[in-house]
Amino acid sequence: MLSTIDRIQIATPDAAEAATGWTQLLGAEFDAEDRVSALRAKRTTLRIGRGMVELLEPDGAGVIQDALKRVGRAHLFAGGASTADLASTVRMLEKRGIDVATEHGQAFLNAKSALGVEFPFVLSPHEDRPRVGLIDFLYEVTLLAHDPEGVVSRFRSDSLA
Repeated sequence: MLSTIDRIQIATPDAAEAATGWTQLLGAEFDAEDRVSALRAKRTTLRIGRGMVELLEPDGAGVIQDALKRVGRAHLFAGGASTADLASTVRMLEKRGIDVATEHGQAFLNAKSALGVEFPFVLSPHEDRPRVGLIDFLYEVTLLAHDPEGVVSRFRSDSLA
């Protein structure tokens, strides 16, 4: 159901400063600014490679502010993948008990209930984009866990299939 890793989300106390770094270092280009109510965040979206970097700055108390307090600095908050059929993918996740918030044509979720570890993720409709900047594409998002074998087992289980 997933097509490709197409974005990452960075929790940051200062999206403008972070955007400058991505632009100067890797040739990222500004795409859009908006707010994501589900994350209580102001979002600055940059194009890089064939994907996107979403810089999430807290917009009041909520998920992003909590993540910054927990880690103590800007950090990779979530990975993101594209799908050709967002509605079907969301229905499949919801049938498995995963809460999904849809907003701006995207689906925001944390699969902790299914996997047993924090797993914030964003799903977006698949788009073919021309390459921008100094990288070709985003190809991987790694989930770090104390019990990787258990997470893989839960991920492969019939409860997620």
